[in-house]
Amino acid sequence: MNHDMTFTLKYAFMNRDEVRPGSIHHGAYQGVGVARHEFNRWLSNPISVFLFQGAPVVNLSRRLSLNYEWNLGMAFGWNAFDEETNPENKVIGSKITAYLDVDFYIRWMLSRHLDFNAGVSLSHFSNGNTAYPNMGLNTGGIRLGLAYYVNRASYLCLYIIMPVMGLLMGWLAEENRISEGAVHRTLFAWITTVLIMMTIAFPVRLVIQQRAYRPQRNMEKVEQLAQKVKDVVPPDTIGFGEGVDEIYSYLGWNANYFGMDLPDIIYSNEVCVDYIFELIETADCIFVNDDSLNTLSYYFRDNTWKEEVFMKEYTCIADIYYDEGSKYNYRLYKKLK
Repeated sequence: MNHDMTFTLKYAFMNRDEVRPGSIHHGAYQGVGVARHEFNRWLSNPISVFLFQGAPVVNLSRRLSLNYEWNLGMAFGWNAFDEETNPENKVIGSKITAYLDVDFYIRWMLSRHLDFNAGVSLSHFSNGNTAYPNMGLNTGGIRLGLAYYVNRASYLCLYIIMPVMGLLMGWLAEENRISEGAVHRTLFAWITTVLIMMTIAFPVRLVIQQRAYRPQRNMEKVEQLAQKVKDVVPPDTIGFGEGVDEIYSYLGWNANYFGMDLPDIIYSNEVCVDYIFELIETADCIFVNDDSLNTLSYYFRDNTWKEEVFMKEYTCIADIYYDEGSKYNYRLYKKLK
């Protein structure tokens, strides 16, 4: 075998943090995928269909984590061994084999929508001794990939996306020799990047945002939510998390916290985070988006902080669920005496 190249397309899903599996196994995902494996003319280029599952092993920073992933499925379309037509293939004796893959990779969060993955991939193909020969085929290589998250956030970090797209356009210009001059190719790459962002990315982003936000602009629903909060939460109770600032502003209350919404805080400095934990330690009552509390626990403390530390100091005395376009679970916690 002179080379091995695999191109993979996957669809994955994961539990949201506000449900118990998502809060316990933060970042775990699973899904289905299809891959094309390029070997040589004796083995052919089989197609595999598989299930996969992965999760973080350890979080290295707010944006970096070491992850694992395993794939299990079937590979179809091998050029099987034949004494007359394919005697060189002494590895695979059937047109269908089992497919097993294990990856370890670094996940770098480029933006709220996009991750870059780089690591190692180990694969095994075998027909389970159902046909001869069955030596099995083991491969190893470098894994490089991009993962796009549909609903991890409502905006793109364009200061990261545009340089990445610019480099991609530059590579395409170089490969296709758009112009003889390097300066012209560079200009072509960046001009093309800007045009693509203006004609495709920006309008698509706007449409997605409008469709996502329109149901949440139902003022009747907002008034109902605000009234529920007003009925159970004492005025000016310390509050933070996604949507809390908007609720308090509608009621004319002081949240005592003026930072960004908590999902954005993973991009903030430690001073802001320390301030939140100081509020948690000193407050008698806290009104919070529970999903944001899970985010705080995951990114800035051990993932068990909420269950092993926070819930031993606070008890939930009110639960308000809001489902209109997006699902939010707001809770009022009171410190145990």
